[in-house]
Amino acid sequence: MKETILRLKPPVMAALYLLGAWMLQKLFPGFQTAKSPWGAVLAAAAGMGLILWAWRLFKRRDNPICPTEKPRVMIGEGPYRALRNPMYLGIVLILTAAAFATGWGFAWFVPLCFFATVDRVFIPHEESNLEAAFGSAFLDYKKKIKRWGIF
Repeated sequence: MKETILRLKPPVMAALYLLGAWMLQKLFPGFQTAKSPWGAVLAAAAGMGLILWAWRLFKRRDNPICPTEKPRVMIGEGPYRALRNPMYLGIVLILTAAAFATGWGFAWFVPLCFFATVDRVFIPHEESNLEAAFGSAFLDYKKKIKRWGIF
C-alpha cells in the first residue's frame, strides 16, 4: 500500500482528497460549515508562501523536489530552521483554505487526511533517504528541528 501511495506526488494526492470531499459533499449536501473568505485568503497565502520559499531553496541548490528522489543536498536554512516539512505544511494550509472557501463540511477532513498520509508514508520514506545520504548530520538536524515545527 505504501509503495502505491509513494507513486503519487503529494499535490496530486491533495487534489484526490479534495475530489473525494466534493463527491461526499454532493451525496450529503446538508453537511455545510460557514464560509470564511478571510480565513481562506490568509491560509492560502501562508501556504503558498511556505511552499514557494522552500521550493526556491531547493531550486537554488539543485535539489530534487520529488519526495521519492534521492536528495543531493541537506537544506537547513529558511523555513527549515523551524520545521522539517514546510512544503507539506504549505499544502495542509492550502487545503485548509479550500475548506474555509467552500464551506463544505467534508473539506475539513481533507487537511487532516493529507497530514496523516504524509506524516505516516512520505515523511518516513524521505527521512530514511536523508539519513542514508547524510548520516549523522541529518540525525543531528532531526534532533534539533521538529517535524512539523511544534511536534
